Amino acid sequence: GDPAAPATLYYSKTGDPLDFRFSSPRVADDGGSITIGDGGDAITSLKSLITPDGSSTLLVFKKSSRIYGITFATDGTPAVKELKKDTGAITDRTTIEFENDIMYVDDGNNVQTLGFKQNITNDLQKDQASNQIDDATPDLDFTAGAGFYFKRKKFAIFCAKSFGSDIND
Repeated sequence: GDPAAPATLYYSKTGDPLDFRFSSPRVADDGGSITIGDGGDAITSLKSLITPDGSSTLLVFKKSSRIYGITFATDGTPAVKELKKDTGAITDRTTIEFENDIMYVDDGNNVQTLGFKQNITNDLQKDQASNQIDDATPDLDFTAGAGFYFKRKKFAIFCAKSFGSDIND
Protein backbone atom coordinates (compact mmCIF):
# COMPACT_ATOMS: atom_id res chain seq x y z
CA GLY A 1 0.00 0.00 0.00
CA ASP A 2 0.81 3.65 0.08
CA PRO A 3 2.36 4.57 3.47
CA ALA A 4 1.18 8.17 3.00
CA ALA A 5 -2.43 7.00 2.41
CA PRO A 6 -2.83 3.50 3.95
CA ALA A 7 -6.64 3.56 3.67
CA THR A 8 -6.61 4.40 -0.06
CA LEU A 9 -7.30 1.82 -2.75
CA TYR A 10 -5.94 2.48 -6.25
CA TYR A 11 -7.45 0.82 -9.30
CA SER A 12 -6.41 0.62 -12.94
CA LYS A 13 -8.15 1.67 -16.13
CA THR A 14 -10.85 -0.68 -17.36
CA GLY A 15 -9.23 -3.18 -19.73
CA ASP A 16 -5.64 -2.18 -18.89
CA PRO A 17 -4.47 -3.52 -15.51
CA LEU A 18 -1.08 -1.79 -15.83
CA ASP A 19 -2.42 1.76 -16.36
CA PHE A 20 -3.43 3.56 -13.16
CA ARG A 21 -3.69 7.05 -14.68
CA PHE A 22 -6.90 9.00 -14.25
CA SER A 23 -8.30 12.41 -15.08
CA SER A 24 -9.72 14.92 -12.67
CA PRO A 25 -12.65 14.78 -12.80
CA ARG A 26 -12.56 11.05 -13.53
CA VAL A 27 -13.95 9.95 -16.89
CA ALA A 28 -15.43 6.55 -17.78
CA ASP A 29 -12.95 3.66 -17.88
CA ASP A 30 -10.18 5.69 -16.16
CA GLY A 31 -8.25 4.33 -13.22
CA GLY A 32 -8.69 6.04 -9.90
CA SER A 33 -8.33 6.00 -6.17
CA ILE A 34 -10.79 5.84 -3.32
CA THR A 35 -10.34 6.24 0.42
CA ILE A 36 -12.02 3.33 2.15
CA GLY A 37 -14.18 4.35 5.09
CA ASP A 38 -13.17 7.40 7.08
CA GLY A 39 -9.46 6.77 6.55
CA GLY A 40 -8.23 5.52 9.90
CA ASP A 41 -7.09 1.90 9.82
CA ALA A 42 -4.94 0.76 6.93
CA ILE A 43 -6.23 -1.67 4.34
CA THR A 44 -4.84 -5.08 5.31
CA SER A 45 -6.31 -7.45 2.74
CA LEU A 46 -8.24 -7.66 -0.52
CA LYS A 47 -10.22 -10.74 -1.59
CA SER A 48 -12.85 -11.44 -4.22
CA LEU A 49 -16.12 -13.09 -3.21
CA ILE A 50 -18.92 -14.36 -5.46
CA THR A 51 -22.32 -13.03 -4.39
CA PRO A 52 -25.59 -15.05 -4.49
CA ASP A 53 -26.54 -13.38 -7.80
CA GLY A 54 -23.30 -14.62 -9.41
CA SER A 55 -21.51 -11.28 -9.54
CA SER A 56 -18.32 -10.64 -7.63
CA THR A 57 -17.52 -8.19 -4.87
CA LEU A 58 -14.07 -7.04 -3.88
CA LEU A 59 -13.79 -7.37 -0.11
CA VAL A 60 -11.60 -4.74 1.52
CA PHE A 61 -10.46 -5.63 5.02
CA LYS A 62 -9.18 -3.08 7.47
CA LYS A 63 -7.23 -4.25 10.51
CA SER A 64 -9.71 -3.90 13.34
CA SER A 65 -12.52 -1.72 12.21
CA ARG A 66 -14.55 -2.88 9.25
CA ILE A 67 -14.97 -4.91 6.10
CA TYR A 68 -16.15 -3.17 2.94
CA GLY A 69 -17.44 -4.44 -0.38
CA ILE A 70 -16.61 -2.72 -3.65
CA THR A 71 -18.35 -3.31 -6.94
CA PHE A 72 -17.48 -1.63 -10.21
CA ALA A 73 -19.99 -0.38 -12.76
CA THR A 74 -19.40 -1.20 -16.42
CA ASP A 75 -17.61 2.15 -16.87
CA GLY A 76 -15.26 1.35 -13.98
CA THR A 77 -16.93 3.59 -11.41
CA PRO A 78 -16.59 2.06 -7.92
CA ALA A 79 -19.38 1.73 -5.38
CA VAL A 80 -18.34 1.11 -1.76
CA LYS A 81 -20.59 -0.46 0.86
CA GLU A 82 -19.76 -1.16 4.50
CA LEU A 83 -20.48 -4.86 5.05
CA LYS A 84 -19.33 -5.64 8.61
CA LYS A 85 -18.45 -3.51 11.64
CA ASP A 86 -16.14 -4.31 14.54
CA THR A 87 -14.11 -6.91 12.69
CA GLY A 88 -11.24 -6.94 10.25
CA ALA A 89 -8.24 -8.97 9.12
CA ILE A 90 -4.83 -8.48 10.71
CA THR A 91 -2.83 -9.39 7.57
CA ASP A 92 -3.33 -10.46 3.99
CA ARG A 93 -1.37 -13.67 4.55
CA THR A 94 -3.88 -14.83 7.17
CA THR A 95 -6.85 -14.07 4.90
CA ILE A 96 -7.64 -17.00 2.61
CA GLU A 97 -10.29 -18.12 0.16
CA PHE A 98 -12.04 -21.19 1.56
CA GLU A 99 -14.74 -22.93 -0.52
CA ASN A 100 -17.23 -20.10 -1.21
CA ASP A 101 -16.17 -18.19 1.89
CA ILE A 102 -13.23 -16.20 3.17
CA MET A 103 -11.35 -17.21 6.34
CA TYR A 104 -9.33 -14.62 8.21
CA VAL A 105 -7.67 -13.97 11.56
CA ASP A 106 -9.11 -10.94 13.33
CA ASP A 107 -7.26 -8.68 15.77
CA GLY A 108 -8.49 -10.83 18.68
CA ASN A 109 -6.68 -13.88 17.22
CA ASN A 110 -9.97 -15.53 16.25
CA VAL A 111 -10.26 -17.40 12.97
CA GLN A 112 -13.45 -16.11 11.34
CA THR A 113 -15.36 -17.20 8.25
CA LEU A 114 -17.22 -14.76 6.06
CA GLY A 115 -19.60 -15.66 3.28
CA PHE A 116 -23.14 -15.98 2.01
CA LYS A 117 -25.08 -18.87 3.56
CA GLN A 118 -27.78 -20.79 1.71
CA ASN A 119 -31.37 -20.12 2.73
CA ILE A 120 -30.33 -17.02 4.70
CA THR A 121 -30.79 -13.44 3.55
CA ASN A 122 -28.37 -12.02 1.01
CA ASP A 123 -26.38 -10.46 3.84
CA LEU A 124 -22.81 -11.52 4.43
CA GLN A 125 -22.60 -13.85 7.44
CA LYS A 126 -19.65 -14.02 9.84
CA ASP A 127 -18.93 -17.06 12.01
CA GLN A 128 -16.11 -17.84 14.40
CA ALA A 129 -14.30 -20.98 13.27
CA SER A 130 -11.74 -21.15 16.06
CA ASN A 131 -14.00 -21.93 19.04
CA GLN A 132 -12.21 -25.24 19.72
CA ILE A 133 -8.77 -23.58 19.96
CA ASP A 134 -9.71 -20.31 21.69
CA ASP A 135 -7.69 -21.20 24.80
CA ALA A 136 -4.49 -21.36 22.71
CA THR A 137 -4.90 -18.36 20.41
CA PRO A 138 -4.24 -15.53 22.93
CA ASP A 139 -0.62 -16.73 23.17
CA LEU A 140 -0.09 -16.68 19.40
CA ASP A 141 1.15 -13.85 17.21
CA PHE A 142 -0.51 -14.08 13.79
CA THR A 143 0.99 -10.82 12.47
CA ALA A 144 3.75 -12.85 10.79
CA GLY A 145 1.54 -15.90 10.25
CA ALA A 146 0.04 -17.39 7.15
CA GLY A 147 -3.07 -19.36 6.24
CA PHE A 148 -3.48 -22.06 3.62
CA TYR A 149 -6.47 -23.97 2.30
CA PHE A 150 -6.01 -27.43 0.83
CA LYS A 151 -8.93 -27.87 -1.55
CA ARG A 152 -8.53 -31.60 -2.27
CA LYS A 153 -8.47 -32.47 1.43
CA LYS A 154 -10.88 -29.67 2.44
CA PHE A 155 -8.95 -28.37 5.41
CA ALA A 156 -7.30 -25.12 6.37
CA ILE A 157 -4.15 -24.51 8.37
CA PHE A 158 -2.92 -21.32 10.02
CA CYS A 159 0.59 -20.96 11.34
CA ALA A 160 1.69 -18.40 13.88
CA LYS A 161 4.47 -17.78 16.33
CA SER A 162 4.36 -17.56 20.07
CA PHE A 163 4.75 -14.03 21.41
CA GLY A 164 8.45 -13.37 21.92
CA SER A 165 9.51 -16.05 19.40
CA ASP A 166 11.39 -15.32 16.20
CA ILE A 167 9.91 -18.25 14.27
CA ASN A 168 6.49 -19.70 13.48
CA ASP A 169 6.57 -22.41 16.11
